Amino acid sequence: MIIKQVQDFKQAITEAQEKIAEEQNKNELNEANVELEEAITELTAVVHEKTLNRAKLTAVITKVLDSTRWICYIIEKVSIVPEVKEVSPEIKACRDDILKNCR
Repeated sequence: MIIKQVQDFKQAITEAQEKIAEEQNKNELNEANVELEEAITELTAVVHEKTLNRAKLTAVITKVLDSTRWICYIIEKVSIVPEVKEVSPEIKACRDDILKNCR
């Protein structure tokens, strides 16, 4: 079950990367994604060990949660909505009309 959730989360991260315009933010998200993958690999290894080491398991789970939180922060702080550079005169007229009627 956790593997499916991880795959879904990775897909969401990839989609977010495609929508982010700023290269620096893309790089931050990519680095955070790599950290998450490493943490998940560690978690998988710890879970499959013969003896359960609770301290090690707790540390790895914390690492996964921290990576996840960092990714969520990056996605929330950046604008993933594309910015419109040029607006046609018709769109400008509609926008102005809407703004005028809202006042």
